[in-house]
Amino acid sequence: MTIYQSLSAEGEHFQCQAFVTVSQRFDVKVLMRGILQQIIQPVYKKGLHVKTEADETSREDLLKGMEAWDVVKLASMLRQHLENRRYLIVLDDIWSISAWEAIRFSLPDSNNGSRILVTTRIRAVAHTCCFHEYDQAYEIEALTDDESRDLFFKRIFGSTVNCPDNLKEISEKILGKCGGTSFAIVSIAGLLASKPVQSKDQWQKIYSSLGSELETSLSLDRLKKILELSYNDLPYHLKTCFLYLSVYPEDHVIRRKSVLRRWVAERFVPEKRGLSVFEVAENYFDEFINRSIINPVDMSFTGKVKTFRVHDMMLEIIVSKSVEENFITLVGEQHTLVPQEKIRRLTVHSGGMKDIATIKMLSHVRSLSIFSDGQILQFGWMKLMRILDLEGCGILRNRDLKNVCRLFQLEYLNVRRTHVIELPAQIGNLKKLETLDIRQTGIKLFPSSITSLPHLTNLLGGSRFYNQSGLWPISEFWGLHVSNKLGNLDTIETLAQVEITEYNSHSVIELGKLSRLRKLGVMMFVDDDSSWTSLVSALENLNSSLCSLLLWRPDGAMNFDSLDSLSRPPMFMRSISFRGQLRKLPKWFPFLSNLTELTLRATELRAKEDLEVLARLPSLLYLRLHHSAYVESEFSVTASEFPVLKLPVIHLSMIEAWKARFHEGALPRLEKLELSLFEEAFIQEISGIEFLPNLKEVSISVCPGNAMEDLIQSLMVDAEKNLNKPTVTSKVKKWVSHKSRTDPPLDYRGNLWSSYLDNSDDF
Repeated sequence: MTIYQSLSAEGEHFQCQAFVTVSQRFDVKVLMRGILQQIIQPVYKKGLHVKTEADETSREDLLKGMEAWDVVKLASMLRQHLENRRYLIVLDDIWSISAWEAIRFSLPDSNNGSRILVTTRIRAVAHTCCFHEYDQAYEIEALTDDESRDLFFKRIFGSTVNCPDNLKEISEKILGKCGGTSFAIVSIAGLLASKPVQSKDQWQKIYSSLGSELETSLSLDRLKKILELSYNDLPYHLKTCFLYLSVYPEDHVIRRKSVLRRWVAERFVPEKRGLSVFEVAENYFDEFINRSIINPVDMSFTGKVKTFRVHDMMLEIIVSKSVEENFITLVGEQHTLVPQEKIRRLTVHSGGMKDIATIKMLSHVRSLSIFSDGQILQFGWMKLMRILDLEGCGILRNRDLKNVCRLFQLEYLNVRRTHVIELPAQIGNLKKLETLDIRQTGIKLFPSSITSLPHLTNLLGGSRFYNQSGLWPISEFWGLHVSNKLGNLDTIETLAQVEITEYNSHSVIELGKLSRLRKLGVMMFVDDDSSWTSLVSALENLNSSLCSLLLWRPDGAMNFDSLDSLSRPPMFMRSISFRGQLRKLPKWFPFLSNLTELTLRATELRAKEDLEVLARLPSLLYLRLHHSAYVESEFSVTASEFPVLKLPVIHLSMIEAWKARFHEGALPRLEKLELSLFEEAFIQEISGIEFLPNLKEVSISVCPGNAMEDLIQSLMVDAEKNLNKPTVTSKVKKWVSHKSRTDPPLDYRGNLWSSYLDNSDDF
């Protein structure tokens, strides 16, 4: 609005301008009338035109009877008055593609520098509006901490330096809730500024009661309405899924896949023809991303959201609605348990269970989530429970799970990152269990009864941890041991990580009986040919179902002869991750026509022919080459190679003079090139980025002391020759200091968990 008004005041850039707000319930006739009323007037430039009575009469004649015009006449008049004129039209707050389509054809393009500016909170709308190749969609970034602080203090005190010292700490907490959103900062600052006395106690009360303030404060009323617009615009089925996110505490980093599995267990997601229930849930989640109402935290290298947060202000809205509708019952922090006729979904955010009153109140609980280390609730008598999420409970021990096998309705059980080292012997009683997540626990072996779970779909285990410093080498890691009767679990679709050792190698054949298995992670600790042959035989049996394979040979070489002997290529494979010395690609790799994601680590490929094989894969979108994956010093890509590749991530180590050459016609879809240098690696040359037609970014990470200034400068020069003008960035990549709240937690032995190089969350 500020820019629009300044352009209007100058009157030198555009012959006419209009600013209209579209909103959720738009009326195309109202929009067109609003634009016409602003543009049907003479152009008044300083010293060039003086407004006369005749001008005003002419304008009134044109606008006379406009209320009665239909859409066709309004569109015709609009085009007539904009044709051949240089105009600026702002369409503020568009909510749907249909709103854009209704107005766009009334706005002619005379190729004279006119501009249309659209604002929207929905990504799909923004990209639909970009129908010319030179159109651009811009995402507004959150304010930095310093920018947030400046805006906050200026609004309250008129200056960034006038804040009393006793208010600075509570100010940081309040700004944390705002999450860098300028409108939230201004709204809350306005509320605080309206108070006659600025005291720490008063600010603390407002911070603690922001949920209720959103409900009652006139200062925050507009903020609440804007946030509620995003919620109210959701279809009913998405509202339910979004309200469910109020289960999680403020600032909690939420894993996408765990949420999707919980939605499925809660029956929020119906089956649809041609899609699994989980795929439908993924579509629901993508809609939240599209609408920008959740904040991604970690992204996979393919661009998929792995973890996310809910903005604190939006969380206040959905918590308020969830509690009001008895959708979620919260205990801890500012929430206390109030007597309710039925509690269906109970979530404990902090403290113990002293606020939980009677067994009668909890007899209808279907979902229990505990995010604190207080006393563990006795849940064995909650017979209706479908979801039990105890992830990260530091006090959880084996004895606390002894009654879990009484929960005959249980479908989702998560004890990830706990001190549990074995499952109850009666785990087989949970006949409805679909998801069992025991990652980052001490569990390696299963009770024999686990093979009698008729609906188990996701079995997730395996652990790795580093030494106390959090650096190399890996101290120890393990997977789940294959049960002798694992093949009985023929409903399993995801199984990771399985450990094959000399003690259980005879059970590998059981994997081949899992006829519905779509994702498999295997850690091979054996060298003998018979075990590898058995694994290859199992993979051949899974040929028609398996879509994702993660195969590790920790600190050793894969058995190439066995892998090469696979008689039928896994034609439906979409994702492969190999870790371990391979030296050469199996002969069936050229036939992976559906492969979209490939990760190679320490494979030590040496032949240029292997790179050529990868370059000819017709569906390969994402490629990661980590730490000695490809040890040839030259990475050369010629015309028509890597036809659809969007993102290669290449980590270099122990290559002293690496060269990359991209010839004209190569990598036509490449959007980003990401390089990381470790140890003594050095890039001697990167040439040809000017030939990459879709390149947007080149990113290079180096270790401290590895100076690459000359290379960066050379790349910037070449980038200027590219029509896209891609950005070139470099950064020094250090080992993460394990001091922040986002660091990996301690395992049950007191060691630091590290997610670095960990693909476990891909499952």
